[in-house]
Amino acid sequence: MRLHLGVGYLVKRATGVFGSAVREPLLLMVVAAAAILVPLCFCLTQKLNFDRRIGELSFPVYLLHLTVILSLDGPLRGLLTGRWLLGESALVCSILLSFLLQQLVLDRLESSRQLRIAHRT
Repeated sequence: MRLHLGVGYLVKRATGVFGSAVREPLLLMVVAAAAILVPLCFCLTQKLNFDRRIGELSFPVYLLHLTVILSLDGPLRGLLTGRWLLGESALVCSILLSFLLQQLVLDRLESSRQLRIAHRT
């Protein structure tokens, strides 16, 4: 797995400088930091409307990502210099399409569902 925050590079450099004995402790510190920081970030952002909207995109991204990857693989194969660019391109397209799906379909379905629930009571 390629780590976007430079952790892989940091571990590689530290291993080169200090030897292979630091690899596992350093990776363990990264996992421990993530275990602490992820819940902390959740606590700090749970009341933000923007954060809730990002969270709502997880289901549409889940629904669309494989289709986007398969759709981009053929057309972009000759254009991309690195194979990892397919993943990056698929990520951007999946998020954009998920946002559109959320706005145009899922939000409207949720609004009509809420109206039906309100009329029942």
